[in-house]
Amino acid sequence: MNQENIDLAIKNVQSFILQNHRDLSGGEKLTKIVIERIEKSEEYFQDIATDEQREFIIKKVFSNLSRTMEDGVTLIDNDSFEPWYRDIKGEIKSIYWEDYKRHLKVNEDWPDTDNGPINGLDRSTDSILENCADPSKKNISRKGMVVGNVQSGKTANYLGLICKAADAQYKVIIVVAGMLEDLRKQTQIRLEEGLVGVNELTGQKVGCGNLSSRNEKNKPVCVTDRERDFTANNTDSNLINITNTAPYVIVVKKNSKTLKHLNNWLNKLRRNFDDKKIPVPMLLIDDEADNASIDVRNRRRKAAKTENEKGEQTSDNPFPEEDANQFNVTAINRNLRLILKKFTTCTYVGYTATPFANIFISPKTNDDVLKDDLFPKDFISYLDPANNYFGPQQAFVEPFKYKRFIKHINVVETLNGKGITIPHKKDFILERVPKSLQDAIKSYILATTIRWVDGYKNKHSSMLVNASCYSDVQISIANKIERYLIKIADSLKASAGLDDKKAEKNYTYYRELKTFWKENFLKDRPKIVWDDLKPLIHIVANKIVVKIVNKEKKISSRLDYDQFPKGRLVIAVGGYALSRGLTLEGLITSYYLRTSRMYDTILQMARWFGYRDDYEELCRLYMTKKSEENFTHISKVINHLNNQIKILEIQRKTPKDFALYVRSHPDAKRLMVTSRPKLGSAELVRITLTYAGKLVGNYLIPKDINDIEFNRKQSFDFIEKLSKNYGNNLLGANINSDLSSRYAFRNIPFSEIFELTEKHIVSSDNVQIDLPSFLNYLKERKDELSNWDVIIDTNSNKKQGFEIGGLNINPANRLTRVDERFISNTKSITTVVGQNSTILSNDIANVAASKEEVEKAKEKIEEYKGKLGLAKAISLVTSRPILYITIYRINLEEIREDQAFYDQYKEFKDFSKNLEVYASLSYRLPETELKEEPKEVWRNADIDTIDEDYDDGDD
Repeated sequence: MNQENIDLAIKNVQSFILQNHRDLSGGEKLTKIVIERIEKSEEYFQDIATDEQREFIIKKVFSNLSRTMEDGVTLIDNDSFEPWYRDIKGEIKSIYWEDYKRHLKVNEDWPDTDNGPINGLDRSTDSILENCADPSKKNISRKGMVVGNVQSGKTANYLGLICKAADAQYKVIIVVAGMLEDLRKQTQIRLEEGLVGVNELTGQKVGCGNLSSRNEKNKPVCVTDRERDFTANNTDSNLINITNTAPYVIVVKKNSKTLKHLNNWLNKLRRNFDDKKIPVPMLLIDDEADNASIDVRNRRRKAAKTENEKGEQTSDNPFPEEDANQFNVTAINRNLRLILKKFTTCTYVGYTATPFANIFISPKTNDDVLKDDLFPKDFISYLDPANNYFGPQQAFVEPFKYKRFIKHINVVETLNGKGITIPHKKDFILERVPKSLQDAIKSYILATTIRWVDGYKNKHSSMLVNASCYSDVQISIANKIERYLIKIADSLKASAGLDDKKAEKNYTYYRELKTFWKENFLKDRPKIVWDDLKPLIHIVANKIVVKIVNKEKKISSRLDYDQFPKGRLVIAVGGYALSRGLTLEGLITSYYLRTSRMYDTILQMARWFGYRDDYEELCRLYMTKKSEENFTHISKVINHLNNQIKILEIQRKTPKDFALYVRSHPDAKRLMVTSRPKLGSAELVRITLTYAGKLVGNYLIPKDINDIEFNRKQSFDFIEKLSKNYGNNLLGANINSDLSSRYAFRNIPFSEIFELTEKHIVSSDNVQIDLPSFLNYLKERKDELSNWDVIIDTNSNKKQGFEIGGLNINPANRLTRVDERFISNTKSITTVVGQNSTILSNDIANVAASKEEVEKAKEKIEEYKGKLGLAKAISLVTSRPILYITIYRINLEEIREDQAFYDQYKEFKDFSKNLEVYASLSYRLPETELKEEPKEVWRNADIDTIDEDYDDGDD
């Protein structure tokens, strides 16, 4: 079957299943249905698929249908703001959003499953738009920030937000894209495909335009196109049909001159309106909001004397108060703030994966003309990526699945003159392609060839080489790569007509590539043999081009993937231009040899993060061991920052009244959070981040039947083990009268507790336990936590229950309500008691403590200045670590058929009907005598509170 028909077959099969068999998620029955639909496609196309192609189609359909996207979280300040969108959503005619959804389904292969990425995008954009300014009201301005992961789908999200905003009657939409024209063009193309429906340069329909039945009057007006940014020539334009149906859309570079032209144009328009403001709602999307949007001029100790920008004329400015020489503010920040003040209704939403600089903007900054700064005072949203995302956590924190992903560059190679020297000066010239780069190029050729065998012959495939910040050095590297590639391509072409033995004997590069395949890829694709690769590898090698991508217009090339419908194979060599939003299509091999110290800069260079469906195991990243260590640290920092947002959302905190904090690196000379000017109102403080003295637990139930049953089985097996192997450690009523109806064990070894904890599945929404760090913490205190109390948290064991290892277990009861909060949490089930961040029974805390220990604890409470609960006081007295195993049933609060959320209530009843019992673990950790080193963190000094602790559920 030819490639075009394979692609159509996948779409047809997937569409049929979603329409007729949404209840099936896998198994023999679904496989049989897929095969039947493939046969129908073969009959329709008159084109028969091979066994390998059938296997590929089945795999691709199953992979697409299994993609999910969970809901993120949002910190909101709604003290003086009334959410509006959901109240009117049912009345809005969703022209642009429905077209965009159709485009994602048909053109981008997004599955429209119940918990899939389209519905996840729908929910997250609803939440963001709900916190934007109500377009029907005047004199309202809102500022927010959306935090995602690098290459995780932020552009898709803000395109969805734009479509919904346009449907809700936002009339002007400004997208401030990256600082380079390649990035602006990339965004322009995505906007044309997802919203406008037309290539503004050629007039041809693209993307949603080929699927939409919208009227001409609904076509958005776009003054920029794929070749033309907003210039001074645009200032003669008018906001035509601005009060009619379609929105006005502008995509501009983040450039001071471009933004000045835009401001000049808006000034001409607003002269004609009352209050000198344009009376239409405006949405401004600031992509990569931490880059160049931050005002760094007034952050420097010695601010430069203000001076007018080069070429800026102020004599004919109808609003002289906006002249540049009035402000000690960087140009891009000033221009963005000036745009916002020109509309009666406006919303600013900054998107970024590295929000370090943004959270250090002072919320106290204000100016009579510019108004307040770009601090996201009204809302901060965190976007969870789809489940097939390959990001920092998967690559550096939990690199278990793809152990061959990272390939180390031998540091000796960077010092002995045989490779790219670290560091090097701008006149450095590469003499020869070093071995590590040779290996990376071989890896790229082989991985791309394997993808061709897999059925991706007409797909883009890219390699990234980011090894220098200097343009001349990049040219030197690119030239050497090109010469080396020509030698390989010529050799493979010459060997193409020979049998394998003759080719191996006569051609070195052929022999080297075959050996490299055996050593590096055979385990990843054991079903593919060399004979599958041999007829294709010379074609692949000869199709590859080497391109320099940087800021130098005379030497830089555009990648222009859209101009290559049969797929482009490219090795992109560059520096800064290969980061910050640029997408390298089909990136499969990366060579990274940079020495930046900034968290945000380093993370933005990681173009290898993203969605690599069906070829994750073929991807390779070449970097030094030191770079891997840096990325590991930064990955943990960004994961911790994202978890903070989740914690604050549970605590109902707002962006303004709580300071997010960013962990610093112990070696300040090695890594910094961001550049010093961007640190703004940040200050370095020392805090202790620890589990000591706290109650932590898995108070959320994973919303997955297999996970629930696994946790239950592990807990039951552990209780049986306690009864069998540690029966003599069972405590009786002589210790505590409560033990006449409950079970508790003493002196259970650390190893038993650790083994159970290691296996227990913790919900990803749990903000108390980050399992890897918790396990590390336990190991660090192994000697101190050598013997544990274990308390089985149930109802009275004298009542009717069931037997585990001779113990009568009568599960406790936990009430659960199906309400808005329950529905919004797609990953976890929260019980009513769990809303207080605990799953424990109220009377369980002191059952393993003796009467004397309880009395001492009460005395300690009397002496204690401040709040001290009984459980924590007992822990201070005994210093014994405690594991609680809560065994419970869920009682679902009834909802009548005529009440809200009845359908979701019925759905959960069906989901849980066979889940009779649940099990969760909680831990009470004593204070430690070990000296725990405080960690240095950066926090915003202009926000008054920082919380080093969280509610531990102790009463």
